[in-house]
Amino acid sequence: MFHCRYGMVALLLLLAPSAFAVSTGAPASIAPLLTPNARAAGMGQAFVAVADDASATFWNPGGLAWQTKPDITLMYSKLAEGLADDISYNYLAYSKPMWGGGAGFSILFLNLGESDIVLEDGETIDQFNSFDFIPMVSYGALLTPNLAYGASFKFIYSKLSPQIKELGIDDGTGISVGGDVSLLYRMPDWNLRFGLLVQNLGLDIVYNDQNQAEPLPRNTKAGVAWYAFDSVLHHLLLVAEVTKDLVFLDGDVIDKFGLEYEYYDMAAGRIGYIYDTEGNITDLTYGVGLNIKSINARFDYASVPQAEGLPRVNRFALGFTY
Repeated sequence: MFHCRYGMVALLLLLAPSAFAVSTGAPASIAPLLTPNARAAGMGQAFVAVADDASATFWNPGGLAWQTKPDITLMYSKLAEGLADDISYNYLAYSKPMWGGGAGFSILFLNLGESDIVLEDGETIDQFNSFDFIPMVSYGALLTPNLAYGASFKFIYSKLSPQIKELGIDDGTGISVGGDVSLLYRMPDWNLRFGLLVQNLGLDIVYNDQNQAEPLPRNTKAGVAWYAFDSVLHHLLLVAEVTKDLVFLDGDVIDKFGLEYEYYDMAAGRIGYIYDTEGNITDLTYGVGLNIKSINARFDYASVPQAEGLPRVNRFALGFTY
């Protein structure tokens, strides 16, 4: 049997979104659902209508169409802090205006930690590391002056376990390809933006049972962003978003709300709320941001809730625009 040192069990308890109950046919890999960007996390993880940095490759590749400078975003987060410190979420994204629009590249690496291989007599014979690795390429361009479209292509490599001959277990590696499509519409006279994303369309993943393919965690997101104040000194952004699972269509939607106040393009405070009844997450998010104009750098921090009774998750991010 496996003795998973907190490992996947802790991760699934902490991270499984409300749309995916533990049942036959549930999506096997949750990594494509993990939302990057500490700024977005502080605003209730509602960013599909904003998508104004390199993380647009995840949130809404249509946002790449309006970016005017290259951008780099890096994020790190321990996902089970205090329970399994070797479980982490790592994200890197780069975007650049090109080809009549904007292109981006990103990498998501979900480290699921180390697990022991334990025989029936209790003898530990080895250890292995489990992880998900997802590189993604994205492109966005304008359909009209105020309407952009975007698309992303992703390769999903999910390594749950090696082949374990002593236990009669085949190699637990799953591979798939998928993609996202999106629209982003803006109303400049009203300082409004509307975003729509259909995420994780693609082939089912097959692990060690060739007869049981697992669907990708397909979902759709729709959101609105209102730049209520946008002056030299004060910026106030209000956001709202809903997420609907496309695997189990009878599941409830996830509602997300947030706001960001920024002073003089230097310091920002953020707060949000996630209402996810099936995932048992109904709590506040919050975060801060700091811009260092002299080197075109930014630092963001956010605290995100998990299911009730479980510890919150801290996210740290760096960004550079040049």
